[in-house]
Order: sequence, then C-alpha cells, then structure tokens
Amino acid sequence: MSDPVNEAGPDARTMAWAARSAADYVGKYATSRANLEKVIARRAKRRYPDIEDGQAREIARRTAQFFADNSLVDDATFAAAKVRSGVRKGHSRRRIAMGLSAKGVEAQAIDEAIGEADDLAAALNFAKRRRLGPWRRGDAEPDLMRKEAAALGRNGFSGDLVRKVIRMPQAEAEDFGFEASASP
Repeated sequence: MSDPVNEAGPDARTMAWAARSAADYVGKYATSRANLEKVIARRAKRRYPDIEDGQAREIARRTAQFFADNSLVDDATFAAAKVRSGVRKGHSRRRIAMGLSAKGVEAQAIDEAIGEADDLAAALNFAKRRRLGPWRRGDAEPDLMRKEAAALGRNGFSGDLVRKVIRMPQAEAEDFGFEASASP
C-alpha cells in the first residue's frame, strides 16, 4: 500500500476513503464535528497501521472540515437534537451539557441549545420513568423520599427542583403538561 500522506498532504485516494468512511458514520449516527474527527482519525490509524498520529489527525481534520462546509455535520443542530432527546429521557440541563461537551461541541453552541431545555419537564420525565415523586407507589415515607431525592440529585437536578418534584401531587404533575411519550 502506498504512503497515504506525503509532504503535500493526504493523497486523493486516502481522502476519498476518508470521505466514504465519514459518510458511513454520519449515515448511522448523529455526531458533532469534533467527534467525527476523532472517529476518522481512529479509523485511519486502523486502516493504515504505519501512519503517524499527526497524519491521521490531518486526514480527519480535512474530512470533518469538508463535511462541516457542506452542512453534513452541524454542531448547533446536533446539540439541539441532543437537548430535546435528553429532556424526554429525563436528563438535567447540566447532564446534557456535559454530554455535549464530551462530544466536542463548542460552549457557545451548548449554551444556545441548552437555553431551550426545561429542567422541570426533564425532572418530571425522570420521575415518571423511575416512578418517583408524583408517580411513586405507596406512601411517602421519609427514607423513600430521601432515596428519590438522591436519585434526582445524582441526575444533576438542583435541590429546589428535587424538593418540588418529590412533593408534587400526581394531578399537578399531569396538569403541568407531562408528555406521554416519556413513559418507560
């Protein structure tokens, strides 16, 4: 196999392979630009075992840039979709933001997307999925309420919001506009 990267940069054959590989990945998974770079660099190292790290990163950078320039990956759209999905799953704004940051989404795109998230809706979705607070079975014993509060707290919700959800009657939670699509 010929050298995939020379002094002039990656050769056309290598870039064509990288574009196909990126298209395959983007076709299967929603992703951020930074995550696409990581994936392509990792795949380049696997395909070309003798390639240097810098060369693999250059192939990945050029490929991700091409995909971003042609609107095939868009961090803002990716972040907005992850926020909507996270709220439906019952994830707090904090947890969603950490996940987006781990995927390489820039802070500005995270802030814009996360601004639309409703932590109360997410907390109610989480409580519904786990049968906490308004959806608990049985009486609200102090030990059980502490355990429920701890579960919500571990998911990234604030103390005030945790107390509100744990003590909320089911009728009020359902009046809030709880989405049936969030059920387990």
